[in-house]
Amino acid sequence: MTRTLSWIVQPRRSAGYSMVELLIAMGIFAIGFVALAAMFPAAAHMQKKTADTIVARAAAEYTRAIGPERAKGVGVPGSAIDDGMGGTTRVVTPLKGVISFAAQWPLADRSYPTSIAGVRGRDFFVVPVFRFVSEEQGNLVVSFITKPDPGARYPAPENYDGVANAGDPTEVPKVVSINVSAASGNRFDFNNNRRNASEGVPDQVRQGDLIADSNGAIYTVTRAEVDHIIVNSLIQPDRYSGNMPTAIWFVLSPDENRSSPVQDVVSFFAAAGDPAPPFAVFVDNESAEFVAGSGVTISNAGTPGKFMIVDRGPDTPEGSDGGTIHNKQSGSKGWAKFVVDVEEPGQYEVYVRWLEKSNRHFNCTISVFDGVITDDVHDASIQLGQLTGQNLRIAPSDDLNAAGDPPTGGIPFQRLPFTATMSGTTMTILFECTSLNSSARFVVDAAFIRRLQ
Repeated sequence: MTRTLSWIVQPRRSAGYSMVELLIAMGIFAIGFVALAAMFPAAAHMQKKTADTIVARAAAEYTRAIGPERAKGVGVPGSAIDDGMGGTTRVVTPLKGVISFAAQWPLADRSYPTSIAGVRGRDFFVVPVFRFVSEEQGNLVVSFITKPDPGARYPAPENYDGVANAGDPTEVPKVVSINVSAASGNRFDFNNNRRNASEGVPDQVRQGDLIADSNGAIYTVTRAEVDHIIVNSLIQPDRYSGNMPTAIWFVLSPDENRSSPVQDVVSFFAAAGDPAPPFAVFVDNESAEFVAGSGVTISNAGTPGKFMIVDRGPDTPEGSDGGTIHNKQSGSKGWAKFVVDVEEPGQYEVYVRWLEKSNRHFNCTISVFDGVITDDVHDASIQLGQLTGQNLRIAPSDDLNAAGDPPTGGIPFQRLPFTATMSGTTMTILFECTSLNSSARFVVDAAFIRRLQ
């Protein structure tokens, strides 16, 4: 008997992929895809950065090429002094912002690329600062090549020791200076955090920034701290004056979310011009307005012309005729204001004088505004600076004479501790005393305004 064997072949079941394996595979794919996708914006960013670097170098070369001609004839304030024999002699100056340079080197020639018709649409702007070196070499011109962030605004800043281009539009980054308290080795000591820290604003000078000191030396910042910065090379005495630097110049960033506008810093020499005397105006009390608040009466506005600056030294006549605001009600308010016409937009320092006495108010606010204000409506104009808590029972401590120099004696004035950067030609100086008690009063006598070139 023959037995037939038969096999039934069962199909073998495929093992397949588990859910874990699928998730791992998807994760690997996702990582690779993200890395691949990230290459494209990174490449685009790198390409843009390279293009900006190339254009910035072209702007620097353009500045070197036209700068000596455009900057020719600029007069640096302080470079001519009295020689004691009826003439003047020229002396070396530190770097300064010179307002008058814009007339001969307009923004159209300080912006790049020039192929773009509208100045405001250009990518790079040049901001120069000047120092007089000698009759032969002329002025050393240090020029900052800046690139604003798209959409950023750069208004004229406050609370700096110098501003090079306050008159430029808000689209143009501003170059400012801060005095240094010490300079040695490769370290500058100064207050590097002047703005309110609660606003989230970073230190003023950032690591990687290009800066210039007051002697014209150019550095890269390698570390920036609250009270000092470290730079990439040794800080040396000036080759012309022998002095160590007393300030630094740098490009101001608008906020912590914006990149630093400085792209390059170049320097060259240009023929120097004679420095124009700085604009100065003296305002006597007949030019002041006295405004009474609730419960306040005004008397003794003074005799015009009695107070004047005519010569140097202790023989200068001192006025005693200031306008007086008498308080008749506790807790009331009084104002006195000077409205002054200045020469042109720019930077000004302001000196004020009052008459001291034991019954004067001890807590007064003195403010300067760009424009005209109406009584206590302060937001009608831009506030340029404010001195609070001023004791009017004590006489001002600073001295000033008709030439704008501190004499050994004469009329006491107090310089307000800020630079007033004017966008127009009308300035308001406001004395404001609140919560006057039953006997307090204040007397405003005069003001002196001087342009900083």
